[in-house]
Amino acid sequence: MKRLGFAVVMLCAVSAWAESKPYTSAALGFTATFPFEVKEQADPAGGGTAAAFDPQGVMYMVGVSPTPADQVKGRSVKEQLDDGLAGMVAKVNGKLVSQKDVKLGKYPGREAEIEVNGGKATFRAYLVGATSYLLGVVHKDGVTPPVTAAEFFKSFKLNKK
Repeated sequence: MKRLGFAVVMLCAVSAWAESKPYTSAALGFTATFPFEVKEQADPAGGGTAAAFDPQGVMYMVGVSPTPADQVKGRSVKEQLDDGLAGMVAKVNGKLVSQKDVKLGKYPGREAEIEVNGGKATFRAYLVGATSYLLGVVHKDGVTPPVTAAEFFKSFKLNKK
């Protein structure tokens, strides 16, 4: 019976991914494949968020934030990523479970898994020049996201300017 349940969950996940369509944000400069309808908020300064929610307790998001030069002057990439990670953990009032360095092409980044009250969050942050991109998948305990964080992160691409 457990195998049947696992097979049904996997079939639903494959189905959700197959039905997903790439979402391109001209305002935020990226394309990613979300499994749900995307709501976007962009501001004139070039930042903003694109997010997709499922009422059962799953969220996928991409946040874009231009960073003023005076905030990063003299700070290493590692220091910037460390500060960003600390901010993510504090914002969700979570506990850092794991982290690793990642790259988006030539751009440095960091991935972190965070336990949050009643759920789990997996984030990736990339530094692209003076802009940071924050990708995240958050879900409640007991809810299996239809698309894994790894699949969502893999679908993320910067738009050519």
